[in-house]
Amino acid sequence: MFDSYYKFSQVGVEKAHNKRYLKEILIFSFRSKYNYYLVEVEVYVHDIYIVKFYLKKDKRNPLKYHLLTNENKGSKVISTCIRIMLHIYGRNPRASFGFIGANTVDPQNSYIQKQRS
Repeated sequence: MFDSYYKFSQVGVEKAHNKRYLKEILIFSFRSKYNYYLVEVEVYVHDIYIVKFYLKKDKRNPLKYHLLTNENKGSKVISTCIRIMLHIYGRNPRASFGFIGANTVDPQNSYIQKQRS
């Protein structure tokens, strides 16, 4: 299921200014058949890395982590994120990872997934 992934590249690093635990954000990108994706990997003290992804076109959208792409390539996108984690792990074997998920918001169909408590 997670054997197939998209080719990715690191496209930037943003330094975290005035943040107590967040040191920097590594930015990766990859392209699917129809979309460009950005993967942000937040780097925290004690070698903690948090992975988030979204469509590049939604970069400034406050709901960017909630939106569906309708590509139906979730396992390939997640597999790409796992490959990015392995890439980081290859550079830092002390790395620990977290993966952030968000409830679904689909404005086209007026659907908002309820949050679970």
